[in-house]
Amino acid sequence: MISETNLAARRQELQRAIPSFYNPYLFFGLTNVLGIVAIYYSTRLLENVKPLEWLHLLYHLPEGSRLGELALIRALKRHHQTHHNPALMNDCNFNITFPIWDWVKGTLHRQINTHA
Repeated sequence: MISETNLAARRQELQRAIPSFYNPYLFFGLTNVLGIVAIYYSTRLLENVKPLEWLHLLYHLPEGSRLGELALIRALKRHHQTHHNPALMNDCNFNITFPIWDWVKGTLHRQINTHA
């Protein structure tokens, strides 16, 4: 029969032989940290994509819709339409959510306001 001291010595020897990443406490602690990091970055991604998707929806509202008649939305819609113009799309209006960056980078193309 194995004595208590012999069992403790074998356990210590086994702990030295097995790398620390096999330690269940360390493993589950690491996966919890990675899970928290994944949740954090997923949340940030959704926070960055949400405005783009809402604005993109507003750009494609039918003519005469209440929100589509707002001056800011009309201006952004024109900017977005230029972004999709095959003759211009490779040269200008790359940032459809916040056009100020097109202005900063010199890629802003302004259309004449045809809506009174």
